[in-house]
Amino acid sequence: MIFLNLYLIFSPLFFVKHLKINDLSDLSKEEILKLSSSIYGKNIFTLRISKIKRELLNHSFIESVFIKKIYPDKIEIQIKKREPVARVGIFLVDEKGVLFKKKVKNMYLPKITGSSLKEKDRLRRIVKILKILSYTNFSKFLSCAEIKKKNLILYFKNFKVYLAEENPFSEIEKLLIILNHLNSLGKYNQIDLIDLRFKNLGVVRLKGGETFG
Repeated sequence: MIFLNLYLIFSPLFFVKHLKINDLSDLSKEEILKLSSSIYGKNIFTLRISKIKRELLNHSFIESVFIKKIYPDKIEIQIKKREPVARVGIFLVDEKGVLFKKKVKNMYLPKITGSSLKEKDRLRRIVKILKILSYTNFSKFLSCAEIKKKNLILYFKNFKVYLAEENPFSEIEKLLIILNHLNSLGKYNQIDLIDLRFKNLGVVRLKGGETFG
């Protein structure tokens, strides 16, 4: 038994010679080298998977890590990165409301501002709203979302939308109906303001003063 244990620990057969990682695009050369040197040539039985996972998760843009040992000499690492939904100051934020840093090139993201950014539940709520809107054709005109004391405001290219705090997701459904309807009438570019803070009622004001609800 002792001989077997020594064989498993010291035999070159079980030294890691192959490392496969699905995505390294956001790690620096130094970080990749450090990660590789902590795995290559190490005994696959004594290799501490939890330590490697912990070090990778120190990067705020990594959401989860799955590491698999493939005997006798291979390690596979699956990294899942956070997908940015918006910008909050110098940070990005994902759909769960987690702030992180990551280099983002050629990606348009709306900003989130306001005096209530520290309220995590409200931040998560506005992020989910922006995520829903990102699947629509109107998202490219959305520049900013502001968290006010009692309501939420979405700033599109030429107009703004007020949302109540109670049930903003049902209001987003109403908003999309209104936007699609006005777009079909050729009046989308005439929108000045949409107020959805009133129960079962949406108020629309067009440029020039015409109001209906």
